Amino acid sequence: MINEAKVNEKFSWPIFLLMGLTTFIAMVVQNAPSGVLPLMSQGLNVDATKLGNFVGMYALVSAISAIPLTTLTVTMNKKRVLMMILSGFLISNLGIAFASTYTIAFIFRLIGGVSAGLIWSMICPYGLKLAPNNQQGLAITVIIGGSTIGVSFGSPIFNVIGNQISWRVEFIALGILTFITMLLVIFFLPSVPGEQRSKSNSPLELIKNRGIQKVILLTVLSVMANYGLFTYMALLVQDIGFSGGIELASLLFGIGSFIAVIIAGKYLDNYLKGTVTFMMGIGAVSAVLFLVFGGTTGISHINFILWGIGFGALVTIFQNAITRQVVEGQSVAVSLQSASFNFAIMAGSSISGIILTSGSLRSVIILALVLLALATFLSITDKHTLTKGKL
Repeated sequence: MINEAKVNEKFSWPIFLLMGLTTFIAMVVQNAPSGVLPLMSQGLNVDATKLGNFVGMYALVSAISAIPLTTLTVTMNKKRVLMMILSGFLISNLGIAFASTYTIAFIFRLIGGVSAGLIWSMICPYGLKLAPNNQQGLAITVIIGGSTIGVSFGSPIFNVIGNQISWRVEFIALGILTFITMLLVIFFLPSVPGEQRSKSNSPLELIKNRGIQKVILLTVLSVMANYGLFTYMALLVQDIGFSGGIELASLLFGIGSFIAVIIAGKYLDNYLKGTVTFMMGIGAVSAVLFLVFGGTTGISHINFILWGIGFGALVTIFQNAITRQVVEGQSVAVSLQSASFNFAIMAGSSISGIILTSGSLRSVIILALVLLALATFLSITDKHTLTKGKL
């Protein structure tokens, strides 16, 4: 068992892969109800539309809890905080698995949302304390890469369990995986002391930082654009007449997301501005291709991969960017970015939903294009925020 963190001269793949496993769990837990809502509605005897709150309220609670919980726990040992978070996921998953009513399941779901709000703000700063100075971008990429793999492969696998066996078994399986991860964390992750609470790590002080403001703006623009369209991917596939259906579209999108993680891991440390600009730009290009070519065979298949490349590393690149803006208070700074990320998800999906009630999916794509074009412009013209050196 490793008890104390040491200055690392060499990149420790086992440590960062284990941290990546925690974000994998966080993402699969977040998406778990989406693939089994009809089955859950039958099992809990409630309308499926009401169960939609399992997704929306989870994101809302995560967004609201991120900043205050991070501020509250900033002085605590990082390993202890991670164990608290994983305990929350364990309680949430098993509570939902054995819940007899919707109300009980919903309460346990909120516990998971609170845990998610905290993990995204603390896991990367935790990892940065254990990474060599010249490989901090790689560390963040591996850690957050777990969430990308969770979206691309983890969620589909657990949804198969839920649909082929039982949605309750799906949540039990998630609970077992969480418990195993907790044991691994206990024995293999180093302990990292918390920070002293001071003015420099106060949320009110950090939000005045212009670099943080710029990263949050880029986060909001890109996340609103991508999630505004991603939420309605099934409708997009249907609207453009995509050959292969939602299953193939999701697979191609997942491949693109995985490529994005590889790109981020290779270039983020030395080329943050170029990586951000590339991701924003390729997302905008993808929107143009959807507008011009629709579901044209071949082009649309490549385009779903391109969209995945522009989408898959959003958390990675912006968490890396936000940590470069401060020396002290990284966890709190990341909590500000994490909260803005979750609020942007809700804003993007809600605004797109409103557009769809009175307009068309084409209008949603145009909105995504405008937001991503603006984000690309801000990235290209940036002369300070995205050019800061490694911490």
